[in-house]
Amino acid sequence: MTSLAVVEVGGGAPGDDKDRKPEGRSDEEVIARFRAAFSHLESTDTYITAALLPPQAQALAAHRSHFGLAPKDPWRPEQLPDASEAERRQMEEFRRRLESSGALTQPEDAAYVTDLQLLRYLRARDHHLDKSYAMFLHTLQWRRTARPWALANPATAANKLSSDARIVGYDLQGRVVVYSCFAKSLERTPEHVKINTICLMEKANQCVNAGSPGSVVWVNHFGGKHKHGFGWRDASPAFAWGAIDIFSNHFPECLATMMIIDPPSIFFGLWKVVHPMLPEKTAKKGDFIHSDHDNRAKFTSIFGPELAAYILGLIAQDAR
Repeated sequence: MTSLAVVEVGGGAPGDDKDRKPEGRSDEEVIARFRAAFSHLESTDTYITAALLPPQAQALAAHRSHFGLAPKDPWRPEQLPDASEAERRQMEEFRRRLESSGALTQPEDAAYVTDLQLLRYLRARDHHLDKSYAMFLHTLQWRRTARPWALANPATAANKLSSDARIVGYDLQGRVVVYSCFAKSLERTPEHVKINTICLMEKANQCVNAGSPGSVVWVNHFGGKHKHGFGWRDASPAFAWGAIDIFSNHFPECLATMMIIDPPSIFFGLWKVVHPMLPEKTAKKGDFIHSDHDNRAKFTSIFGPELAAYILGLIAQDAR
């Protein structure tokens, strides 16, 4: 089992052609560079980390430049397309309370107080400011101890079948898209699941662009037809609750949808145990999909033709 590690490490939704900054590369080349940089499967120098590795930071900057995108600023609520005026007022009040209360005792605390993060906590507690505030303080305490921004799974550097979880692009709404696969994740312990989930959510936050809803679409290929797919060893509630704890308590409203591809029958036994205890809004985020159906229209409507074809190709490949 790999222990939690702390390291110090430094496809898309294109804009209009008129906004692009030419760099002499085609769309396909820029997207391919982005995906290669974010895939630990292609290089021993790349592994699953919360921080952007230098090649990832460079590929992300090139992708943004090519497609006329810009990173989300820490505090510019007008860059949040679906935030209402009432929510923006609450975000300002939320920030004032945090800054005046003395709760922000570490530099990392203050860095976490962004408009997007506060909006997520408000929505997670149905815009009840006191409850959102308490939830945020709980996360700050967890972050001081866990240091999630510096976590990594170094096993994925040497063993490319240790875990497969990576950012592959942006959907048509500009949301970050993550792909993961059980068939290529042979070291599946609750700790590995926890590390990988935290790393991907931290990294996704750094990939959010201005004008994006700021959430993540996660395509999780359970590999029900593959010998290394989801099986009995994965059916422990400890696996599910570890991920649910991360999403619900420390990355609330970050996950837009979890697309569950080819779940085997054994999974639904676990689902029956977990589902009744999930908040309704969390349970609704699961989207069950079978790869033997024609999913092209659905995927294209979410991801656009290029990313849809890429993900469907991964699913077909990883089902074998």
